[in-house]
Amino acid sequence: MRPVACDKPRASVPALAQDRRKYFRAFPRFALKVKVRVQYSSGLEQVELTGTTADIGLGGLGATLRAPLISKERVWLQFIVPGVPEPLRILSKLRHLDNGHYGFQFLSTTTEEREAIRKSCEKLPPA
Repeated sequence: MRPVACDKPRASVPALAQDRRKYFRAFPRFALKVKVRVQYSSGLEQVELTGTTADIGLGGLGATLRAPLISKERVWLQFIVPGVPEPLRILSKLRHLDNGHYGFQFLSTTTEEREAIRKSCEKLPPA
């Protein structure tokens, strides 16, 4: 039996997955533009990069950095959210990089940090 040709071309699965990732997130994102510090250990050296956040949600944040981040290992993100006087310092992982925009996933947040982020997001516009 020969395969039947379809009238419509099929979209590739990776392209569909990429489109879905852009529009469906586990947590909504909100616009937040504050300074961020990224710290990690590279062998014997402690590396610190700085940049600016673009958006934040309960599960992570997006940022641009002044220097490229090469490591996909765990990093510490330090940043301030509105309404919280002290910077948050959260263990995170680089999940994606798109044209200089870094997407970080929070790996561990305390109840207090999560509540501070949630309250801040209530005051921020959607991203």
